[in-house]
Amino acid sequence: MTAEPSYTALKHESVLLSEDTVNSTYPLVNSAQPMVGNSPGRNNTDPEMGVTEHRRSIDDLHLPEDSEQIDIDEDVYGAVIYTVTYDSMELMTGQDYDGLSTNINAYRMFFCLLLLFSNYALQFGLLMIIYMYVAKPSMHTAQKIYQRYHAEVFVHGEFRQEKWDSWDGAYELCNIAFGNYWFMFAILALWWITMAMEARKTQLLYVRLAALGNTRDPLRIITRVDEPEKMNLVLNLTVWMRAILYLILIIPKLVIAVGLLLVGTIWLAATDSFENLVLNSVALSFITNIDEIIFAGLVPFTMKKNINITKLVNISVSAAEGHHVEIVRGYRDSTLWLLGVVVGVAFYLSDYGQNIHGLGIFPGYLADTTGCSEWWFKSRAEICEKGKDCFTIG
Repeated sequence: MTAEPSYTALKHESVLLSEDTVNSTYPLVNSAQPMVGNSPGRNNTDPEMGVTEHRRSIDDLHLPEDSEQIDIDEDVYGAVIYTVTYDSMELMTGQDYDGLSTNINAYRMFFCLLLLFSNYALQFGLLMIIYMYVAKPSMHTAQKIYQRYHAEVFVHGEFRQEKWDSWDGAYELCNIAFGNYWFMFAILALWWITMAMEARKTQLLYVRLAALGNTRDPLRIITRVDEPEKMNLVLNLTVWMRAILYLILIIPKLVIAVGLLLVGTIWLAATDSFENLVLNSVALSFITNIDEIIFAGLVPFTMKKNINITKLVNISVSAAEGHHVEIVRGYRDSTLWLLGVVVGVAFYLSDYGQNIHGLGIFPGYLADTTGCSEWWFKSRAEICEKGKDCFTIG
């Protein structure tokens, strides 16, 4: 009886053995079995998993104890990972593993890529529109208000209370959120943390894809098991498959994150009222969720089910390097991200950051809106005094 090939052999066959040796030593039994019809005696007729020669358990693969099965994210990016690995395998081998024709596999790949590039078009398009028609006009308006304040309230560089008392622009000036340093700092810090989260998710996706093995044999990309539950296990990637995933997933996601960080920072810093600042923050977060909205609304349920049973097989970092190393590295990375957010926001709000052309809202900002404290005190004062009727009818 031929022994079942191990996970390590499958994962590193391109390095240890030639392609001919691998195909003879590790037969198709350890990879996905093609659909060959509903012959008598076959006990797996689930169209999601196809018909196999026998019910294969995950124990048959002899996976190392330090391996882990990682879920694919249920978003447009996860759908692309699934179709690039699974449908490409079927199209390259010409064999049927799921009972679907190659035309359906090809269309599924086309459909997922269409959704991906539609997602990018929406995100990049909204970024440009927000920058040109929202952020830049808001910057212009805020600068004009501050410019007018200096021109009409100051005399020979000195603040004049009598001019401030009669000035009609107090509402516009005092509602510019940039004038409240700590409130603006908190909002910008939250936005930068949101973008850091997107960047870290992209970094994690890259690490998980990079941890997969290399193979030249399409049959070694995915292994299907039936027990203890039905799963598609992604063990390896071909060179071109890895390059495509990096090119259409990792790089665009990072570019979008950086673009959102810059455009969102400008828009929030130039917001002309505290109320709009909160609303603008919500509007920006909407752009980051476009991929999930498209996935939830347009991807068929059967595709979602396939993604749910597909796992990336990686070696556990904890087992490979030690639990202590993993914990230390996690806190180290999180501390660096925290410092990056705090220092980055503080630098942007400083004179140095505000003097960066195209990014700064108030170059040379003097923090001299002293009259706004009194204005806000009067704005918050209650009209009605306790025990008195202040809404008398004349």
